Amino acid sequence: MHRANIRDMHTTVETNRGFDVIIVVSSDRDQADFWHERLEAGRGSVIGRKTQIISVEEDWPGGAGQLLGTLYAWEKAQTPKTPDSRLHNLHQILQSGGSVAMYHTAGKGMRMAPLPAAEVNNKSAIKLPRLIEINGKKTAITVLEGVIFQTAPFASSRGGRLCVFWGDQIFIPSKSVGFEGAHHGEILSIRTEIPSDEETWERDWQSYGLIIPAAGGGALQREKQTWSELKKLIKRRIVGPDESGRIVLGKSLGSFSLSHALLGALRQEFAAELAEKRTRMDTDPHLWMPLTSTRKEFVSDGGSESLWERLNGFKGRFLAREGLELFGDKDLGYQTLWWDYGQLRLYHQNFLRLLERSLEGECLRQFYGLEGYWIESSHSGGLIVENSILLDTQAKGRVKDSILLGVSADYLDISGSVIVSSSLSHAHARDALIYNCIDLARLELSSGEVVADIFLPHGRVRMRTEIWRDGKREWTETIRGNPYSFAGLHKLVMAQSERSK
Repeated sequence: MHRANIRDMHTTVETNRGFDVIIVVSSDRDQADFWHERLEAGRGSVIGRKTQIISVEEDWPGGAGQLLGTLYAWEKAQTPKTPDSRLHNLHQILQSGGSVAMYHTAGKGMRMAPLPAAEVNNKSAIKLPRLIEINGKKTAITVLEGVIFQTAPFASSRGGRLCVFWGDQIFIPSKSVGFEGAHHGEILSIRTEIPSDEETWERDWQSYGLIIPAAGGGALQREKQTWSELKKLIKRRIVGPDESGRIVLGKSLGSFSLSHALLGALRQEFAAELAEKRTRMDTDPHLWMPLTSTRKEFVSDGGSESLWERLNGFKGRFLAREGLELFGDKDLGYQTLWWDYGQLRLYHQNFLRLLERSLEGECLRQFYGLEGYWIESSHSGGLIVENSILLDTQAKGRVKDSILLGVSADYLDISGSVIVSSSLSHAHARDALIYNCIDLARLELSSGEVVADIFLPHGRVRMRTEIWRDGKREWTETIRGNPYSFAGLHKLVMAQSERSK
């Protein structure tokens, strides 16, 4: 099924069966213009040739959050402020059975620092290992383009719905992606039996929102849960065993779809917030959780009683006039492959998984179209290669257990490393990540080191960190002898962008 779903991604684009409209939501106007131009130029590689592209910026002070951000972007997408200045009647498209997808890219990409700065603070423009054609030239696919390509097959069974995805994670379902037609609000999940020990829960579950199967095929949404919080849910019988005695829960992927009716009703309910542009509201704590919790549970877990009353009043009015159940999940299968490109560690790890002799390695190579690029062993033209993939690369030296994308080098001695868009003289690296670097001297990296070059008007800035570090935690700190903190660098790149307008 993994392989069948990947084939469907390719054929969906080739045969123009994807979404009728895609809406890209960016942090500012420059990024919105970039994505409109880029996606238009990439037709036939990432999206079908008939798909409409709308690119908007979220000009909401402090950020709107996932819920209000989705509703606000929907409104903006229908105004003649897009680069082609057309008025888009999205309501009519959904009413006539068309499909629309929205991709959220807003955010600084702190956990990926310093890579987003190398892409002009555009975290979704970070490169992935596939070559596509843009304006007649081969170039690396970006994270956002990978997500758009991957989600195209969801369109065929979701006519009349708005599908919302996040711009930094790619998943390959192990089940059919078809909509089952049972709920106005559908959230994507991976259902499986929960572990029996705290250590496994903390490692594999605690970072994800929780989907709890409910009677009648519906579901309850809960925020990330610690082991002790899970035990409380079991004790309160909110979570319990199924007919076979197993406790099966879902990890939330965060992505969801809304019926045209629910979308319209939510727009009316939050019309005041959308007009004022002051409040931040997210889908999980401010929509799905109050809608699927009792008043007592929601308030005891720190939720607002007035919000619970408001949302459940909305729920009663909505269900009184509409068919279907309100909220449920779409289980993509417990063997779903999930590749997160929102952290340095995972970015490096998911590149190197291309080299695995496993189902996941095979699926990664199929997804990125790299079946013929995997070199098990080669010695030619001054380059010794072992278990590596080289794309758009000219180099000499030794390359082992590594991925090279857009690299030119006089001499390399690397293993377990990822090098992207770099021109090097001599480089020596083990288990490292090199991104957007130009170095005419000898580049020596310690194990696990990350280097990226950012080019500013006053010259090149080289930033260093380690694969295991979290840039969000160290956002305002100056680490590793860097000339700036990640926050300071972000501001410099923003200022450069403003001056170039």
